[in-house]
Amino acid sequence: MDKALDAFNKAIELDSTVANNYIIRGNAYDSLGNHNKAIADYDKAIELNAEFALAYYNRGLAYSAFGNHN
Repeated sequence: MDKALDAFNKAIELDSTVANNYIIRGNAYDSLGNHNKAIADYDKAIELNAEFALAYYNRGLAYSAFGNHN
């Protein structure tokens, strides 16, 4: 997972306008239990593309890890 994070950090560094890179990095953070960083990445993906339904869905899952089901 660390190599995946390194790869997506580099991809975001090269082009920070690709919403999908934030989604995938957020998924990596979420799988490591770092839900706050995952939520921040999903928020960024939504900022870049407000119609990206997967970002909303994944953000909801990350929030639910904290018991926040709203």
